[in-house]
Amino acid sequence: MIEMVANIALAGLGIGGLICLYRIVTGPTIPDRAVGADTLMMHALGVIVLLCIKEGTLIFSDGLLTIAILSFVGTTGLAKFIAKGVIIERDHR
Repeated sequence: MIEMVANIALAGLGIGGLICLYRIVTGPTIPDRAVGADTLMMHALGVIVLLCIKEGTLIFSDGLLTIAILSFVGTTGLAKFIAKGVIIERDHR
């Protein structure tokens, strides 16, 4: 039963991932592409979690944490770049 539900959820995440990929490619603006990329990363996390559930293992948990942290840092950096034009502000006195 769980395997059937996981397969259906994987198919749904696959369709959602394709929609996100379309948004990344077509845009029309940079923030739209950034949101598409962040959502695609969340779909990747969902796929890994579902594979962990199907396999009954936690071996991918380190990869999950790494992808989640990199996705958060990347999205935050891109948002700051879009808002201010720089990521790291330096005081030149």
